[in-house]
Amino acid sequence: KKIQALAKDYQVEVFMTRDADEVPGRLSSLAEDLRYRAALAAKENADLFVSIHINRNENRDHPGSGFEIYVPENTSSVYPGSVKLGSSISGFISKDYSIAPELKQRKAGVLILDKATVPAVLIECGFLDNKTDLDFITNSKNQEEIARDILEGIRTYNLSGSNVADNSLPSD
Repeated sequence: KKIQALAKDYQVEVFMTRDADEVPGRLSSLAEDLRYRAALAAKENADLFVSIHINRNENRDHPGSGFEIYVPENTSSVYPGSVKLGSSISGFISKDYSIAPELKQRKAGVLILDKATVPAVLIECGFLDNKTDLDFITNSKNQEEIARDILEGIRTYNLSGSNVADNSLPSD
């Protein structure tokens, strides 16, 4: 919501896939909800798709920390633009908080990235089970700064004609 509130300052128009932490449109399943969100980009004639999440670590022996950005698989037609978008956003976030130096891909796939029709990224904004990350991301001032970082990354990507250098290569 902070991104949406600040978007006009960056000449970015935002279409939200949902306004609350619930399945939109009374859809019957999470998979149906995710397909709906992915299709929304085409329906709204969007140029980009940015999905915002907070991560949690399933392996307590190796606690996760910091932000991560995921892109579609390299076989996707939107992969090159997604890498450039993710690299642009990552460059701005890295000035304010710890972020993985490389873009990532999940082997199991992420439906909203797998079905992307436009350059798409999924941003994991820290780990819920990491106190430092949780303290950072629950602070309203930090949320606004990260929202501005994401918007600046989008604006830079757009202004460059999507020719932002891809400084980081995806990893698993």
